[in-house]
Amino acid sequence: KPPAWLMNKQTACAKWHELFEELERREQLEAIDRDLLAIYCDSWQEVVDADLRIAEEGEFFQTEKGYIGIHPAKLKRDKAIDRLRTVADRLGIGVIA
Repeated sequence: KPPAWLMNKQTACAKWHELFEELERREQLEAIDRDLLAIYCDSWQEVVDADLRIAEEGEFFQTEKGYIGIHPAKLKRDKAIDRLRTVADRLGIGVIA
């Protein structure tokens, strides 16, 4: 089972079950890696949520003074992808682009 703090995040839980089964099958998952897996899955959820927000609102925004900025959801998405890459490397799993 995913940790309790992950349970209310549907996408993260789905990713947990997908990866947990595969890592168990490969005998690649140690008890100590469960926290890393949870962080990976939570980061996956962040990417999905940010992608949905970016799809609705766009990657950029314009202030009342005309300044064009990067949407905070895009920045959050990029940070989550960096975290995914780091954690994936530590878990020995493939990375996303």
